Parts: sequence; C-alpha cells; structure tokens
Amino acid sequence: MVYLVFNALFNLTGAGRQEDCFRKVARVLAPGGAFVMEAFVPGLADFDRDEREVQVRSVT
Repeated sequence: MVYLVFNALFNLTGAGRQEDCFRKVARVLAPGGAFVMEAFVPGLADFDRDEREVQVRSVT
C-alpha cells in the first residue's frame, strides 16, 4: 500500500509532478496493492465572497 497523507498530492504543483507521482506509485505497487490518498477539498460555499488575499513578508 502507498498512502499519501494530509493533502501531500497538492504540494506537487509543477507541470506533470502529480502524473509523475502516479506513475511511480504504479511502478512500485504489487499486484492487488492499494494507493490511498487523504485529501480535503473545501466546498465553494465555505468561502466568503468578500475575502481578500494579503501577502505577508517577514523582516529579519
């Protein structure tokens, strides 16, 4: 079994990175093996239409 936890798949943001992950998992899984992903995708209704994005910069 291959288990991707806590939205790990969504950290693979580059072009083709998720597809590479699937190919690699398929290559190492034994016949009858399982590929399990834990992912949370919020519903659009959970977002406030008036939200704004704010960038925060740290100063050291």
